[in-house]
Amino acid sequence: MQCLELHNHFCPGVSSGYVLANWMEENYPLKEGVSYTVFSCPNWCKDDVFVKRWDVTPGTGGIWVSALTDDETEALGGSPAGIFVVKDKNAGTMKAVVLGFDFDVVNANCGAKDTDPGWVSKYLADLWLMDKENWDTEGLVSVISVMDIDADTLSEMKLADNNPYVVLGLLNSTESTQPSEN
Repeated sequence: MQCLELHNHFCPGVSSGYVLANWMEENYPLKEGVSYTVFSCPNWCKDDVFVKRWDVTPGTGGIWVSALTDDETEALGGSPAGIFVVKDKNAGTMKAVVLGFDFDVVNANCGAKDTDPGWVSKYLADLWLMDKENWDTEGLVSVISVMDIDADTLSEMKLADNNPYVVLGLLNSTESTQPSEN
């Protein structure tokens, strides 16, 4: 409820953030000495969940938010959700976990029809996303990449003129500079 209060309304975008946060916590648990840095790229309503749930804020350097072009989104498989850097001080490791979230999976399973008004399809999508049994649906959350990184790489990812996906080698700089065809 606090995530919804921060976001100021209930929507599938916030619900997707909740699903992604749970996925991260199940696969890379937050325990003593473990923290997340989030590169929410592309940005959407999900980002407010991470701010509230994990106390990652722009002011503390815990979350970086930016958009992607259509070409970049396509080059990353069509449904990137962001990069979650897991720093484990106990083990002395840092991993970049790159996840995707596919709203097509939600739309195909929630019961909404193409002829439904937008508010109906959003409501049905939220109902579907609130059912934890659906969170393991194939393709909903996908792992695009997991790689070990170091402090220099993390610092480079944070620079304003850098695309964090390019820094990680998941996009090349020409894809990153292509203008969108919108």
